[in-house]
Amino acid sequence: MSELDEKYQIISKNPSIVMIKKELVVDRLDSSYYHYQYFKVEEKIKEVSTKLLKETCDVDRGRTPKSSDYSDDTGYFIIKGNNLTSKGIKYHEIPEVSEEFFAKYSERSLEKDTILISSIGTGSTGKADILTQEGKYLTVSENTILEKASEEMDMYYLVSFLRTTYGYLELLRNEKGSSGQAHLYPQDIETILIPTPSPEIQKYIGDKVRKAEKLREEAEELREKAEEEFYQIVEFDQYTFEPQKSYNVSVNRLEPYLEANYYKPKYLKFYDYLDNLEFKIKNLDEILAGKPQKSNSPAKKKRVNEGIPSLIVSDIDPYKLEVEENKISVSKEVYEEREGAQLIKNDVIFTTAGPPLGETTIVVEEALPLLHGSHVTAFRCNELCNPGYLTLVLNSKLGQIQTKRHCYGIRQKYLFNKQLYKFQIPLLPKEIQGELGNMIINSIKMEFKSKRLIEEAKQDVEDLIEGNLDIS
Repeated sequence: MSELDEKYQIISKNPSIVMIKKELVVDRLDSSYYHYQYFKVEEKIKEVSTKLLKETCDVDRGRTPKSSDYSDDTGYFIIKGNNLTSKGIKYHEIPEVSEEFFAKYSERSLEKDTILISSIGTGSTGKADILTQEGKYLTVSENTILEKASEEMDMYYLVSFLRTTYGYLELLRNEKGSSGQAHLYPQDIETILIPTPSPEIQKYIGDKVRKAEKLREEAEELREKAEEEFYQIVEFDQYTFEPQKSYNVSVNRLEPYLEANYYKPKYLKFYDYLDNLEFKIKNLDEILAGKPQKSNSPAKKKRVNEGIPSLIVSDIDPYKLEVEENKISVSKEVYEEREGAQLIKNDVIFTTAGPPLGETTIVVEEALPLLHGSHVTAFRCNELCNPGYLTLVLNSKLGQIQTKRHCYGIRQKYLFNKQLYKFQIPLLPKEIQGELGNMIINSIKMEFKSKRLIEEAKQDVEDLIEGNLDIS
């Protein structure tokens, strides 16, 4: 029996009832702080060598700009809470602030290898990521900053610990507030316990996160390269238009649609641009091997907590696929029953309700088995079109323009087969399609490998705490 064990006694787990000695009472009167699971976590962590967080890091909060402090194309970035995922910072979504705001708080600028923790909002707190890029970065007050203060701590190991169940529960225990506005304050979390194994073990685990972050960066670079080459080949800079308050439409361009938005000059000029390309243009239905594959999500009674993912719109982003934390899962038996909803390698999947609408990715082998559910359509290409290339086109500005033109609805937007078939796809030579498509597919594979390494690092830390880690 541990020393901590002697100071508390679990009377009931559901509901949590714990009898504790007075030395375990702190300046918290809320019962959630004394939930039995937190004592079990603390007891387990204390079985290995530990330090307080404040002994390894300087703990601080960021500064939130006013709306007028945000700007464009300044090169000064501010990381917000929704840029954190616990799987890597969403660098491409980070907003920019004015040079004046950055100068005012420049002493709080973030160094590479700084850890950020989301610290406001019930259900949102506790996401931990590490800044892997050099640059001019600040963060908002909703994020906690951990800056390295000890040479004995590998920050990539530390972020792995914070992402584990043990680390997350330690953070969760120190939340304060209610009504959807839970907070993590620096003075509260700086006393959480951090397992501190040897530098060799920290590096072994930290190196997996470093490799994962490198793969994520390389995947992003590969996608950007594919997009840049595509835009150059199709001479997208030739597509220009001047906004007009009023306009006339030739009768020969009218279709069975009476909505004015459908005939905006930006759309008509876009199709003029397509007509002037030297490549063949095919409607989407001409490059598919059959009708788009559609399905409904399984009924609630057929869902399980852990199983085979059944994708919905929120599981899909451009070039990304969420299969670890997806919203709906089914058993193997239900998966086999739903043969028409089963996805296969190289299926191009496209969101048909939103926002977000028209976000596209491709199924890679690493993601299988998978089902697709409501408002997620699968395209299977014929010999005319490379599936990776189609993914690129639909995510590109060419795809986005057509998505905006053809969608229906006021607040909720939809795309049905009738509209999808009108999408026009420039068919580049097969060799070029293959090169660009392979870049897209390889980038998605790299993302999956990155996620797997992050999960391995988390598991290593948990194995360390539980006495099962073997690095031989």
